[in-house]
Amino acid sequence: MVDELRTGLFLFVSFAFLMLIIAVITLGSVMKPNRWNERTRIASKVRVSGSKRLSVTI
Repeated sequence: MVDELRTGLFLFVSFAFLMLIIAVITLGSVMKPNRWNERTRIASKVRVSGSKRLSVTI
């Protein structure tokens, strides 16, 4: 009986952590919808400028 309770508790805690991870990922993507827009805009600026080298000053 104790083994079944321990197994059930372990499964419940594992499921709760999985739901917490999914909720954090979902909220992260919902709360910052413009981050992909910013990344593509930065990438397009690099493509337009044509300069992909890093400038190093000595």
